[in-house]
Amino acid sequence: MANALSTAPDGFRGDFLTDARVCAARADRIRSRFPSTSKNTAGYALNEYLRTRDVLDLVIGSEGTLGFVTRAELALDERPAASGVILVAIDDLAALGDAVGAMRTHEPVAIELVEGTLLRLGADRVPDRLRDVEATLLASFEGPDEEAVRHVMDEEIRTLPAKCRFAETAVTPADRAALWRIRKAASPTLAALPDSRRSLQFIEDGCVPVEALGEYVLGVREAATTAGIDIVAFGHAGDEHLHVNALVDTAQPDFPQKLVQLFDRVTELVIRLGGTPTGEHGDGRLRASLTQRLYGHELTMLFRAVKTAFDPKGIFNPGVILAEGTPDPANHLKVGPRAATIPPDVAKALRHVERTGGWERSKIELSKGMQ
Repeated sequence: MANALSTAPDGFRGDFLTDARVCAARADRIRSRFPSTSKNTAGYALNEYLRTRDVLDLVIGSEGTLGFVTRAELALDERPAASGVILVAIDDLAALGDAVGAMRTHEPVAIELVEGTLLRLGADRVPDRLRDVEATLLASFEGPDEEAVRHVMDEEIRTLPAKCRFAETAVTPADRAALWRIRKAASPTLAALPDSRRSLQFIEDGCVPVEALGEYVLGVREAATTAGIDIVAFGHAGDEHLHVNALVDTAQPDFPQKLVQLFDRVTELVIRLGGTPTGEHGDGRLRASLTQRLYGHELTMLFRAVKTAFDPKGIFNPGVILAEGTPDPANHLKVGPRAATIPPDVAKALRHVERTGGWERSKIELSKGMQ
């Protein structure tokens, strides 16, 4: 990382972004264009750099486009003395933002959502009482002892909106695990789909202000219906961040075009709601084309100046975060007529990883087949 940073000491000297004063002069513009969401990994973190004047805030989340991180130090929190979980069933998605907002006032460590379509898709993994609700929320609370956790959860239930059908609590390890299995069933359910109906992470990283969560899910559903594609939603509602997976019929030759239509409509929706299409997974190449739509021309040029200052030869992950030309989002699909051709044994191994959740397996080993 030292070599990469040496190309841009003390605020990008050597490019038109000549020093930190150039950023400071645009501070109001930068702050106004960055989404005020809990998460945002779109572009480079100029807003954080303005706050800290530390180039590390630009390197973090830069997806290998500015240099290499060779070492990191982590600090661990102690395991809590006691914890509990609340499950809330919601009948009206319009109440989703109010429900999450009420939960956040009691400072849970996590609030996770599983939307009703996914609950029904994974019916064999979901309790009967949840199969006809529009969404469930699972909130985790921690405290110094079980009594304190129970008190917080009781207060929480009293503040929930009336449109929540029912709420359940769990404090024992077995009961907590039983409730969390509802959320953990999401990925296995999607991975178990047949090859003719694949779950694709194409519009899966949106993050919007908490009050807009219900409008966002309803808007994505409407956009998906218009495009003729099924979707499911789940994820980190407490962070205002949801994963929306598209379920496509790979036998339909026009499914890539339908996905691009959905991609455009959902991008328009999330930006209109004051959110970001890139909550935590990064822009990559798929969402690199959205940078200018989200931030505008001026900030996009600042991003390009950051890139040039760190990587003047443009050799670090070209096309990631900042698009080259006008890329077609459908070029980045893992299935379909434009998907990259890979050896059959590698394809089989990748599908096995997807179905079993074995993401820790080295991708280099996959070239050796299923050994």
